[in-house]
Amino acid sequence: MRQYRSAIFVAAVAVVFALAAWLVPGHREYTAMFAVVCAVVAGVAVLQTWPAAIAFIKLRSRLLLVVGWSVCIVGSVAGLGLAFAVGVQRPIEMNLFLYAGLTVALLGFMTAQLPRMQRQVAQSRGDLAALKAVKTAPPAFDGLREGADAALSVLRGGRAFLQIAGPWAAALAVAIFGLATFVGIGRNGNTVQPIFFGGLLLLLAAIYLIVPTVAVAWFRWSIGGRLPGRFVALPDRTALSFAWRLWFFLTLLGAADRIVTPQLMRFAGAVIPQHAGTVTALATWAIDILFVAVVGSFALQLPAMAVGDAAFTQTAAMAEGRKLWPGLPVGLALSLAAFPFLAWACLGFYNEMTRAAPAAHPGPATYSPLDAGMLLVGLMVIFATIASGATLLSRAYLAAKARTAGALG
Repeated sequence: MRQYRSAIFVAAVAVVFALAAWLVPGHREYTAMFAVVCAVVAGVAVLQTWPAAIAFIKLRSRLLLVVGWSVCIVGSVAGLGLAFAVGVQRPIEMNLFLYAGLTVALLGFMTAQLPRMQRQVAQSRGDLAALKAVKTAPPAFDGLREGADAALSVLRGGRAFLQIAGPWAAALAVAIFGLATFVGIGRNGNTVQPIFFGGLLLLLAAIYLIVPTVAVAWFRWSIGGRLPGRFVALPDRTALSFAWRLWFFLTLLGAADRIVTPQLMRFAGAVIPQHAGTVTALATWAIDILFVAVVGSFALQLPAMAVGDAAFTQTAAMAEGRKLWPGLPVGLALSLAAFPFLAWACLGFYNEMTRAAPAAHPGPATYSPLDAGMLLVGLMVIFATIASGATLLSRAYLAAKARTAGALG
């Protein structure tokens, strides 16, 4: 049973989340999602250690690839299509179809990845043995200095940042502003909601590809000084590999915030009601920082993927990332916090300077070019945050790569 310990642990986590989904209906959407994901991961862990399953995967790798991707595509299309057909006026049925389709797609995706995961498990054993043989001392990584300098590097490379992020930020700002304006103009139309829902799905698909595309392009710039060949950074295979990793971690972070924040607000409101908002915000930031610290070593492989360094595997990233503690998590948290904190301070100052008396009878929401400009600025802040974190990870990757030079094949 020793080889199944990780699978048993993940399965126990799935049971805990399943019980939470049953007993705490207010957060059922998120806890049920976590339960399904953990159950799938536990099943995959069993298949990677069960001898009969390993032999089957080796023998039927091509069949698993075809069947897995077919199920993934069918689940995604069917889930989104049925959710779109039901519409936002029936949210329960819409969410049911959407999440059911995504679950089927996840099962198909993991099935298609089984042969590759099996090869990675075999390679990870060799990587661990090679890394243990390295006698070089871990590099000193000053998280405070590197984190601050990572944020400043985005400003120093302003021209490259504008080329990589500017066109996509402008395109997203126009799309979001246009969609919001369309809904405002056609508020009473019978066809507004279906068109809005379709446009929203297209926008989400675009964001799903654009964010990792910008991250990959900035990794390549910060490591090798490479700018996009066609001026605009375009999605490629590496960006697609980035996408599911990035959004998986962001989904976990968002779900953790949604589950924990209401409990913190109730607790703070009961203990110190006069400072409940401040205490809740600080506690939520602390949870986010802890989450970033945990995933820092996982994320260390991202710069290697961006530059095509297949030798620096996830196993190497995890092993070397732990040796860069506490500098890596401290620097990553600082690099990710710099631009949001600056934007928050500027927004607070702007609100104080432009504060006006509330309208007695506020009318329907209208949008002006100033709103579009503020939206563009907000998107640039998000992309600057991504670039700052990518710079920090790039420097940590280069430090780890220098230590393991020649050890990984």
